[in-house]
Amino acid sequence: MRKLIAGLSFALACLHASANESIAVERAVRIAEHFVAENGYTNLPESRVKEVLDNEAIEWRPGRSERLAQRYNTLRPKTIGAKKARKNGTPGWSVAFDYMSPTGNSNECRVVTMDANGRDVRVEHVDGIRSYFLGFEKSE
Repeated sequence: MRKLIAGLSFALACLHASANESIAVERAVRIAEHFVAENGYTNLPESRVKEVLDNEAIEWRPGRSERLAQRYNTLRPKTIGAKKARKNGTPGWSVAFDYMSPTGNSNECRVVTMDANGRDVRVEHVDGIRSYFLGFEKSE
């Protein structure tokens, strides 16, 4: 019984520690790519897009179908780069995606940010500068 309790305590300690550790760039990229796909930004079929979409910072459309119409196939599904920092220099990751159709400025990209541990994922409202985000910064 003591071994079982000790084992469970160790497992819980490991889980707690991993929740506070920073993720590697490869994991941040996978999280961001999954996020844009499941929220309807890529050409993934609507049947594979999640039912309740995550809100953007500024969301103009009230319903799912209206949001999907605005988002659908606007971003390429693969990232172009990742930086180990979040908006305003806070710890986390910023992962960039090219638009499917170039905007008026070909040096713009869409940026998905998250905490250092891969949580609190969101699409930033303001476009990123493509030349800044191009390439993958390694985690330490």
